Amino acid sequence: MSADGQTLFVTEVNGHRIRQIDIPTRTVTTLAGESDTSHVFWQYHKGIAGSANGIGTAAQFNKPSGLALSADGLALFLADRDNHIIRRIVIESRVVTTFAGLAGMSGFADGLGTAARFERPDGLAMSADGLTLFVVDYHSPDGHGLVRQIAISTGAVTTLAGEYDNMFIGIAASDAALYVTAIYRHRILKVDAHIHVSPPRSCPAHARALPTSIALYTHATSPVQPRDACHMHAPLVVRVAKLGANPSSGPRS
Repeated sequence: MSADGQTLFVTEVNGHRIRQIDIPTRTVTTLAGESDTSHVFWQYHKGIAGSANGIGTAAQFNKPSGLALSADGLALFLADRDNHIIRRIVIESRVVTTFAGLAGMSGFADGLGTAARFERPDGLAMSADGLTLFVVDYHSPDGHGLVRQIAISTGAVTTLAGEYDNMFIGIAASDAALYVTAIYRHRILKVDAHIHVSPPRSCPAHARALPTSIALYTHATSPVQPRDACHMHAPLVVRVAKLGANPSSGPRS
């Protein structure tokens, strides 16, 4: 949604385009992405997949997914899922650029801008202060769902949390926490950013250099132990609660 509430932005996943809907008139136009006019209206794919940066319809996407509006309302950030990158669209000029990751290069790596790697990034959420963009990696190469964060001012990508043998899709941010959809667990995960844990001392030295295992809790149950605590990429505790559960009543570390 635009800052003034007049325009709704939509990702057309299989059309590889970003659409905008003028709410008062319900007029739909293409903000960015290339249309394939050789396809008739009833066919499933009606866009051209690619990774080109450019202006408006000169830009290309490959299954665009989550969107987030910048704090000033002037730009959209986009998870370009099958290109494994995060894109930025200036709304007025329709200029599309790559903000983080490198097109066609999947993986897991923290880093600055194009040095970072993602694995099918999906949902996006902007922090309340507009300084941080949160990203969920659908599934990392070693079987984790990951929550990443990108500093808007620098493009620096770091890993915030993760869970072994899961897939993350949607994400939402509040002032105090993040909420993540974990589709394998059929749950909503809550990330409490103020809780930290330390790497297990039994891990090899090279593994201890990585962020430690996630600590998982279900409502009113014991912690769930990951299969390999030394190779999880999660410096924070994620507390798990089904919708309607009281997240403050479970155990804490």
